[in-house]
Amino acid sequence: MQELRRGLNIWEAIGISVALMAPSMAANINPQATAGSVGRAVPLAFALATVGVLLVAYTFVRLCQQFHHAGSVYGFVGATLGARAGLVAGWALLGTYLLYGVVTSMAAGIFGTSFLDELGIWTKQPTWAPFLVGGLALVAVLLLTMSPVRNATRILLTVEGVTVLLILVVSVVVLVRLLAGTAPQGHHFTWSVFSVPSGTGVSTLFLGAVFGFLSFAGFEAAATLGEESRQPRRDIPRAILGTAIFGGVYFIFLLNSASSVSKSAHTARTLAKDTPERVWLGEVSSVVLQQALADLNVSYRNFFASVTGKRRGRKVAPPRFRSRKDNRQAIRFTKNSRFRVLDNGRLRLPKIGDLRVRWSRDLPAEPSSVTVIRDAAGRYFASFVVQTTDQPLPETDSEVGIDLGLTHFAAMSDGTKVTAPKFLRRAASKLKRLQQDLSRKTKGSNRRKKAVVKVARAHARVAATRRDWQHKLSTAIIRDNQAVYVEDLCVVGLARTRPAKSVHDAGWAAFTGMLEYKAVRYGRTFGRVDRFFPSTKMCSDCGRINDKMALNVRAWDCPCGSHHDRDVNAAMNVLAAGRAESLSDRGAQVRPPAMVAPRGEAVIHPDAACFTRSVEGISVL
Repeated sequence: MQELRRGLNIWEAIGISVALMAPSMAANINPQATAGSVGRAVPLAFALATVGVLLVAYTFVRLCQQFHHAGSVYGFVGATLGARAGLVAGWALLGTYLLYGVVTSMAAGIFGTSFLDELGIWTKQPTWAPFLVGGLALVAVLLLTMSPVRNATRILLTVEGVTVLLILVVSVVVLVRLLAGTAPQGHHFTWSVFSVPSGTGVSTLFLGAVFGFLSFAGFEAAATLGEESRQPRRDIPRAILGTAIFGGVYFIFLLNSASSVSKSAHTARTLAKDTPERVWLGEVSSVVLQQALADLNVSYRNFFASVTGKRRGRKVAPPRFRSRKDNRQAIRFTKNSRFRVLDNGRLRLPKIGDLRVRWSRDLPAEPSSVTVIRDAAGRYFASFVVQTTDQPLPETDSEVGIDLGLTHFAAMSDGTKVTAPKFLRRAASKLKRLQQDLSRKTKGSNRRKKAVVKVARAHARVAATRRDWQHKLSTAIIRDNQAVYVEDLCVVGLARTRPAKSVHDAGWAAFTGMLEYKAVRYGRTFGRVDRFFPSTKMCSDCGRINDKMALNVRAWDCPCGSHHDRDVNAAMNVLAAGRAESLSDRGAQVRPPAMVAPRGEAVIHPDAACFTRSVEGISVL
């Protein structure tokens, strides 16, 4: 049997411990969980974790002075608790290292693809790109393990040492500027990060220390080189103890600088609330400010995704400040803001108080957030986010195709026609009078502000009436039919034509959106037929496509002898095309993906139903 070469020195033993502990990566991951429990006192939690790790390191030191078997857990547990316990511990350690290797390689894959994307080297990445980069990283690690131990330990120590050195240089610069008082935004050094925050219990502090303890995982890896080091009884204990001491000093020093900056930033924000220019920051809940920043972040993400081509659809403009003429406002409270729905039906909001609510419906579950909306008419709405389960309706054999229009809002394949209610046209005279009254008011006067509210209320009444009518019609259609097919109209293009006002008054997009999400909610099938499909010119009996028809032609005869109503014939063709597209080659139905309800549905005025009594058309109740 060939003997092992005892040629490793203490620095090469330290290299394997430092590499497996990975202080550069641990300092960016584990402190996040610690901060979630102890807040700014992250350095204090890591100081307690260092004390515990040093006690464990002393145990390893004493064992390494007695044993120097290959494999720290296998050798130590086997020598102290027996061979069976050592075997179990060894396999457990192997599984831990394998899982750690896979997770680390995938993290490297995600980081690598993001880095290449930011540099513009590999922008349009497929979904398997992180797996490819992670696999390459895993192959590199396997090749490293197959190389001689001395070369592997030196490479690991060099890579980790350079990374840690760069981080320490940045931390030293930050700490020096904090101590000198030259840090930007008034940041300064503070010792309060080593104190327990108010309201934090001892158990919470030790919970944070547990996450700090996990940051030292792998510091005992030098014990695996006991049979290959020159002086194992001296070098291995020093390597383990030195790695533990270095890790504790490194984590505490690094997190002290970071926590001081965070604490100073929090102090700067708190002081900003005391200035006359920003005193309004203290009048609202901090959650509202955080949600506003989150919405701004989403806006910028959508804008950049649209510019780079990652977002489909029309181009998105960059975020802009709200106009002073826009009277709409909205604030959102999440669960951590501790809003409550009281037993007496009132809504309790932080820094606002208890509000009376006219409930349009009972909440089916505990809400996770609430958005308070003030529209241009001065009305307030509370929109709750709850999690519910869909309740499918009983299946029926009926299917319908719908052709949308202006004279008749909807013509169905069974011959039913729904007269367009034309809510905006019916209210045009009143809106004209209110708009004329507004134009006569002096700009900036209180009377003009009141006139603006009157115009907004009139428009809100029209919108609420239209939305309520469309909800009733869409619910009736979904309830009575198992499958619903409509034509995919280009509403944006039609809105640029002469009948633009009538197109907007009809509200086709909102109606088809209601049909789509209600079909998913109630277990129905919904489909859109291509907008270039010649539904109007095609004969529903023989399939012959005629020439272009003028809009004033409402009925026509086909050479096959069939007489067609223009709208009903189009609806029948939409139904036939929808059936053909919704069936696969084996006859299985293809349903659209699940989607959430539109945001506007949650703010329907509960009294909107009383405005639809004089609407012409079929009954939808």
